[in-house]
Amino acid sequence: EPPQADPLGGGDDPMSQIILQDRRHRNLLASKKYRAKKQQMEREKNDLIQKLSNENQSLKRRVQEMEFENKSLKEIMNRLTTSSAASVLDNKVMMVRERLCRSGAVEN
Repeated sequence: EPPQADPLGGGDDPMSQIILQDRRHRNLLASKKYRAKKQQMEREKNDLIQKLSNENQSLKRRVQEMEFENKSLKEIMNRLTTSSAASVLDNKVMMVRERLCRSGAVEN
């Protein structure tokens, strides 16, 4: 039975050994390159996660600030509206009183 050819190029002759070593060396380099690229991608992903987390926290703080500001402005508007309405009503009452006094219907 004739010897089977090794699919990786491994044989007894020196040329086959050189080819096998070369393949192993290239495979080793490719593996190192792949692992380095994978680690780099992992670092970049983690950096992006950190950046987005920081940005998210900053935006949440900004939302809280704006909600507080909005609430404060609404309270001011309510006070102004209420006091303005009361002031308008007071003015109308005074005008009616003046008219009534002038007409003699009511005494001062």
